[in-house]
Amino acid sequence: MLYPETVVTDTNSAEIKILKRIFSNTNHIPCIFHVNNNILSKIKPKIKVEFNRENRYNSDDEKEEKEEEENNI
Repeated sequence: MLYPETVVTDTNSAEIKILKRIFSNTNHIPCIFHVNNNILSKIKPKIKVEFNRENRYNSDDEKEEKEEEENNI
């Protein structure tokens, strides 16, 4: 009987556990699509927070500069 050499799956732990039990000598590779989606879902909130923080600082700096210019006139 032929067995797969490599199996590509998402990161479902139950699926991986069964594959290891049934095909013990088969390599398991996580699907890059699912890995990328996982990374994006975890990092998007952090990027959003940093981006908003940068925008807030920039807008505060710009406000201060405008106020200084107005006071100097």
